Amino acid sequence: MPTKNRLKLDWSLNTTTDRRDFVDRYIVQLPNPTDDELETIANYILFGKEADGTSAVQKKDLQIETRNKTWQRDDTESLDALMETPTFNEATVHRPTEQRTRTPREVFDRQRALVECPAHMTSTFQDLFHRIDVLEMQIQFYEQAHGKRTEPPRAALLNRFNESDIAAAQESSSKWNQYKYLKQRHLLVELRREQFTLRDSFKNQLIKKTLPEPEGEPERLDIEAEVPVF
Repeated sequence: MPTKNRLKLDWSLNTTTDRRDFVDRYIVQLPNPTDDELETIANYILFGKEADGTSAVQKKDLQIETRNKTWQRDDTESLDALMETPTFNEATVHRPTEQRTRTPREVFDRQRALVECPAHMTSTFQDLFHRIDVLEMQIQFYEQAHGKRTEPPRAALLNRFNESDIAAAQESSSKWNQYKYLKQRHLLVELRREQFTLRDSFKNQLIKKTLPEPEGEPERLDIEAEVPVF
């Protein structure tokens, strides 16, 4: 089970100095702080305002990864500053962006794959489906336990297992850490891709081809004078 957030920081303090003094008194009363708690406390101080009304992060004295990845964004340059750049091309500013069509996500049809696949591949597909379902259930149990989702694993997924299998998956996910969770999510993506790879091994997929344009009739030359032909 996840540990509850026990930090009680005074967010009414705005300046870096006030927050540092508060932390000096507060950290003594906090037994065995975790790495996440120490990181939160450090960010609490670094985001405090200094005498000029800005924080060290806003001054870009250091970079801290935020939820919206704002530390990775570059400041927008003015047009005057861009025009002073030797490599600036004004045509690129007004160039219209190409509209891209969004490809709909294809949902793998398990029943159809089992019907169309060769007999010797049926067990391979079934084992793969079982691995995907178990891994997805474990991931959703972990996300629920760590506040990443509010609902338990979906009913359609749970109905594929008995109570002992569900309990085993929940117990297994409770031993994960953040690194293990991200690694298992990556593995789930790879297993889902493997479904399509197996299907394509025995089924010919339609590939869109661009047909060549028909050639027009040759242009006839119209000569306004009679020319004898020998």
